[in-house]
Amino acid sequence: MGKKRMAGSIGIMAVFFWALAIGACATNGKVPSEKIRNAEQAIDRARQNGAVAYAPLEIRLAEDKLKAAEEAMKKEEYETARRLADEAFVDAQVAEQKAQGAKSLEAAQELQKTVDTLRRELKQKPATD
Repeated sequence: MGKKRMAGSIGIMAVFFWALAIGACATNGKVPSEKIRNAEQAIDRARQNGAVAYAPLEIRLAEDKLKAAEEAMKKEEYETARRLADEAFVDAQVAEQKAQGAKSLEAAQELQKTVDTLRRELKQKPATD
């Protein structure tokens, strides 16, 4: 009877460790759908902020990596999908920042033109006493 109990305990422990190992693998191979969503949202934000015009290479890289991440998901290559989604997210952020920087530069240049025009007008205006 003692041997049966010991064998049963070993069996339970084996099942426990097997379940623990499977759980660890499942956590590591977790479907990165949230990361895919985050990358999609970042790409949308970048596009809305002018990345297509001001950062075409960066937004294209982000879109290509997102597409590759989605393909990896279909193949259940979750680690690859996770990495590509993270890269797409970062590339989209770079595109958005580059676009915002370019738009800020344009605004500053326009402001400088306005200031220059006003200065010229003030110099041309005769002084009245």
